[in-house]
Formats: sequence, C-alpha cells, structure tokens
Amino acid sequence: MKFYLFILLSLFVGASTLGSNALASPLDDANMKTLAHSKEWLRFLNYKKGLFGYKSEADGKNFFLSAKGKTNPKDELKALAFELMSRKAVTNDHARCRFPARSQFLSEKLGIPLAKEDVCTEYQKFKKSLDAESVSLVFSAYYINNPSSVFGHTFLRVNKHKEKNNFQNTELLDLGVNFAANPWTKNPIVYTFGGIVGMFPGIYSTMPYYYKVREYNDFESRDLWSYKLDFTNEEVERLVRHLWELGQTDYDYFFFTENCSYHIFTALEAAAPRFNLTDGLPYWVIPSDTVLITAKEKGLLKEVSFRPSIRNIFLTRYESLTKEERAEFLALSNSRSREVPKTFSEASRVKIIDTLIDWIEYKHSGKVNDEKTDEYQWKKDLLVKRVELPPQENEIKVTEPVSKPHDGHGSQRLGIEPGYSEMFESFQRYHVRFALHDLLDPDFGYPENAQIEFFNTIFQSSNDFKKWDLYQWTLVSVRSMAPFETFEKRPSWDMSFGVKSYQDDKCAFCQGGYFQSSWGLATNLSKFTLYAMGSLDLSYSQKFDDNNFRAQVGPKVGILFRPKIDFKVQLEGTWLWDPIEEYDSYQGELSLRKALSKEYAIGASGKIRNDITEGSVQFFYFH
Repeated sequence: MKFYLFILLSLFVGASTLGSNALASPLDDANMKTLAHSKEWLRFLNYKKGLFGYKSEADGKNFFLSAKGKTNPKDELKALAFELMSRKAVTNDHARCRFPARSQFLSEKLGIPLAKEDVCTEYQKFKKSLDAESVSLVFSAYYINNPSSVFGHTFLRVNKHKEKNNFQNTELLDLGVNFAANPWTKNPIVYTFGGIVGMFPGIYSTMPYYYKVREYNDFESRDLWSYKLDFTNEEVERLVRHLWELGQTDYDYFFFTENCSYHIFTALEAAAPRFNLTDGLPYWVIPSDTVLITAKEKGLLKEVSFRPSIRNIFLTRYESLTKEERAEFLALSNSRSREVPKTFSEASRVKIIDTLIDWIEYKHSGKVNDEKTDEYQWKKDLLVKRVELPPQENEIKVTEPVSKPHDGHGSQRLGIEPGYSEMFESFQRYHVRFALHDLLDPDFGYPENAQIEFFNTIFQSSNDFKKWDLYQWTLVSVRSMAPFETFEKRPSWDMSFGVKSYQDDKCAFCQGGYFQSSWGLATNLSKFTLYAMGSLDLSYSQKFDDNNFRAQVGPKVGILFRPKIDFKVQLEGTWLWDPIEEYDSYQGELSLRKALSKEYAIGASGKIRNDITEGSVQFFYFH
C-alpha cells in the first residue's frame, strides 16, 4: 500500500508542477486527512482542537512549512510530504534536517524514501551533544525560606550513554532541557503580570546538567528529584529529533497554563504517543501535579533518585562533627583568618575544613565563584589547606527524605465545612482552592511550616439568613515559619490579601478588601513550632461604620503541633488595635486536621472572634 501511495504522490508532485490541484486522488486525500489527524502528527505540531477547528500552540513561523500550517494540520502535512519528495538538495535548511521527527513519521507512514540524517550536519552536532541513552523528568523541590519555590519546577535530563563512554559517573555531564519564559524585563511586577497574561515568549533550551544543579542545589538550596522514564530506545531517539524541532519555535508563555511543566509533557507525549500525560492535567498546570501524574502513569516511571541540596549536605556534615569539632567550626566560620589548631587530629581537621567549604558554598553561593570576592579567596585558601593534609575518607551520605514529591496531595482542593455560630446558628461553608498547600495540609511531599495558596475561595450559607455569601476570597496567602536557628537566622513572616466578610459590631457581614502581613520569630521544640509576630492589617470597605479604611496593628502568637506527619494541631491568637479610631479586635482559633489519604482529609476548628464563638468540622478533597 505504501508503495502505491508513494507512486500516487509522486504522480501528484509531477502534476502540481503543471499547476494542477494538490492530491486530487480521493484515496490520497483521505489518507492525508487521516494522517493529518493522527495522534502522532497532532502532537508533533502541538495542535489543539477548539470551537473553530485545530490550532497549534506553537507561535514561531519557522515551525510550519505551509502558510496555513498553524491552523490546518492537513495542509502542513502535504507541504512536508512535497518537500520530502522534491528533488531539492538536502542541506541544513531542508525540511528533512529541520524536522527530522516529522520526516521520519511521514517516511514510515507513506514509504517516502529519506536522505540519511548524516547530511544534516547541524542536527548531527545537536544529537551528538546529547548522546542520549535515556531521559529523566527532574523536579526541583521546595525550600521553606523561598515560598515562591513551593510550585516547584520541572525540566528534562537527557542521560548520556554510560558504558559506551566508559564514564563512572556521568550525571553532571548529562544535558538539561528546559522550557521557560524569555522575558524582556527584570521588573518583578511586570514579569509576574506578563507571565500570567502571556506577554513573554516561552522557549526550549539545552544546557549542561551541572548548570541546573548549580542553580537549584547550590544557589537556591533545593533538592533535585530525578524520575527516570521507561522510554524505549526508539522513543528516546524520537524525543531527540523532536527537541531539535522545538528549538526552532517559541510559544506564548502563561504562568499557570502553558508553562514549563505543560510543554515538557507535550514533548514527552510526542516522543511516546502511548502515553496521554496532558489528559490528566487540570486546566491549571502546577509542576508538582506533573510529578504526581508521572508517578501514577502506568509504564512510565522506571526509577526515582534524589540529589540533596548544598544546605542538606552541609547540615549532614555538621551533624557528623564531635562537640569539640563543632565549636571549632563555629569559631572558624566567624573568623576567616583563623586556622584549624594542630591539637586536632588530621582526620578532625579534614572534617572541619570540609564542613567549612560546604558552609561557604551554602551561605555564599552567589559569591563563591566570583574571583573578586573574599568568599572566593576564603574557599581557595581552605582547599589549599585541605590538599596539604593526608588523604582522608570523609564521604557523607545524606538520608533521602521519607516524604517525596510524588507522595504529595494534588494542588487543588475542594471542601465543605458545616458548623454552628452564636451569630447565625448553623452554617455551611464551601471551599474551592486553586493551589496549593496550607500549614495544616498533610506534609507528604511538601516542606514543613510553609504555606502558599492562590485563589482560595470560601462561600457561606446559613439557615438564619437563607442566602449565600462570599465568606472569603484570598488571591495570595504565603507563610514561611522558618525556625530561627544557628544557621538560619531569618525571620518568619506571612502575607495575604483579598476580600473577606467582616463580622464585628461596626460592620456586621459587610465585605471589604484586606491586606495582612506579620513578621517575627519561630522556634522548633521537638514536634512543636512556637511563633510570635507583629501584625499589620489594612482593610477597606464602604460599609464600615466609622470610615472606609482601617489600619490595625498588634501581636500574633501561635503553636503548631505535629504529632505525626498526617496529623496537625494549631492554636493561634491575634489582637489588633486601630490607634486612630481607638478600635480593637481579637481572634483565637484552635484547629486540627488529619489526613486520611493523599486525596482526603478531615478537620475541626473552634474560634472566638470579638465575643462571637463558632465551631465547625471540615472535609477536604485534594485533586
């Protein structure tokens, strides 16, 4: 059949040179249409079907041969078929070289003979640089002192052939493949807004994997988790071909939808059509969700490996020191001119110096590679002293966390909260949260004492008022309850803003906008985290009795108790005072939550707010 189709297509090409209409044969046209709407072709070109037909998500003009290619899969397929059958010399600009994955697909389906890939010299350089044996999805985990990292990030690691190159450890020699926005501004506000509304192009890029290790493990102190995919040799080869094609286009980058994780998934789907990864994604694409799907997709995951951050390496090495060695390390870390006394054994001096080197890498990661900085010279001096000592075995192994990213709950949450209040008797609240994690959610796969929520909406209905109200809508809520410790002398803080319903004697059930932020200190005592903070609360509503604006300040204290990873209790109290209106308010709340599984959790809370008490129970579903 392929032979006859090839003959028919060849005849058509001849006819087309005489001005006849393309593919006049019904058989050819039907076959073209079938192929153009096949899963493989649609994925190679990133076509999505909408109300008005197909449209490719790719925005680069060089990604298409046909003028109608962005919206017409069949025209694009025909254009490539004619290009491949033409007598044009095959050079780097030829479709054979620009689109090796698509060309291979059409060759196999239509029997079109292809020039050998060897003639595509630029592509061959790219292919040789990857030297791909396998591929891994890499997830850079969260870090408590960087709550914005809680969404995580995913990229690909193309693993080089190990045995062929006789490498013992090729991990750092592998290639990282990243999809990210290419912004034209460094202004964080413009960057955030532009990322949300799609103002920047998103592009694929390749770089040595050690660059990504440096970026995430060292600069941002984030663990890296590698999910090696069970791809066949053919699928790995097809991925390499497709990545070359993707390097010739860009996409409109949207922070919550067409982002790093989404387009990494579309590339994997094109290389291995047996998987339907994007089908499992919600409309909003959170990197941690793609890790959950990767772990859950049957036949996709081969193995998981962990690469600790420089922070975890340093802390593990510090824990290995004796009491005397720790004291000497602390003295040295505060006095760069001191040397390790020779009263310590050579083995102890090696341990102390190695810990100091990791300390510099951790605390001064942004400076340690700059020859002009003192930190660079400090590390260099320590390395010289380390070399002068006899070789000592001082390898450490960081224990892999029990809680892994793919064990976490889904990013979105639904909930129902029936309860009773002195103000309006029984009530029901309905929770809808876009993302991602709050302090009481189960910590499986997430950092302790950290919270980041987007678009958390709570509606309320009560038997007394017989209507639905918006109880609270939070655009963003972030908390970093980092313990103030020897090596982490940083404040704890929180911030949130949105709209909420006020229930006090000056504004009963009126709604208004708010901004709240607190700063203070937290400390860990076994399974308890205690915190004390100063709060600022700004509110605005045209229905306030006194004026439209309130500015209140006051203390906030609390205890977070974690008897188990799936069970938490929080007691928190806040008192706020408005010095202008001489108006004060207070709130105390006791909450507990128990995870039943990755998908379900139950909870209860009791609250007193300005002499009004209420109690409720909650049922949450994560997806």
